[in-house]
Amino acid sequence: MTQIALILLNGKTLDEITRYTTFIKPYGQELGLTYQKAALDYTGITMAQIEGGKAIKEVIKDLIEIITQARSHNTHIAYKPILVGHNVKFDKGFLKYAFQYVKEDIAKYVEFEDHFCTMRLSQAKSAPEGPDLQYKLEQCCERANVELLDGHDAMNDTIATKELFVTHIRSLRESTGLAVQGEEGTKFRHSFKFEI
Repeated sequence: MTQIALILLNGKTLDEITRYTTFIKPYGQELGLTYQKAALDYTGITMAQIEGGKAIKEVIKDLIEIITQARSHNTHIAYKPILVGHNVKFDKGFLKYAFQYVKEDIAKYVEFEDHFCTMRLSQAKSAPEGPDLQYKLEQCCERANVELLDGHDAMNDTIATKELFVTHIRSLRESTGLAVQGEEGTKFRHSFKFEI
């Protein structure tokens, strides 16, 4: 990992709780990890930015602290936060490795086997027709009318992914009747009854 960004959301209200971003100093050279010039050129990230970041151990410590605080916002404290990302399976591999590198288990802090993927949500919503429909973050944001500024910057991608996720979740809640219009705008019911 060269850079990381996260936005913590309240799962019920979808309100933002906190943000975090940093570049990550080089690590893993003793294991043969290297930076590919083509990848750096593609993202526009420089070695100076990477070297000016935080040590991986400090980054993981920060993430654990943020995730632990997130659990205090949850009324069901037994539940751990769920990761959200665009093509999130790709990112999960990097996260798992980074935690393992500093001898931590990410599954202690988040529901690592579960996640929400905005790419998959976008595919489900658009009901693709033909092989030309693209599902990169840029195309999914464009179809959902979500702004993406300066893609490939971790925080900008995270902001766009958050907006895409919130758009899809609000749409799902409204289509299932879990959202009701009130005097103060859209509200979400805390419970509902099944009619038998």
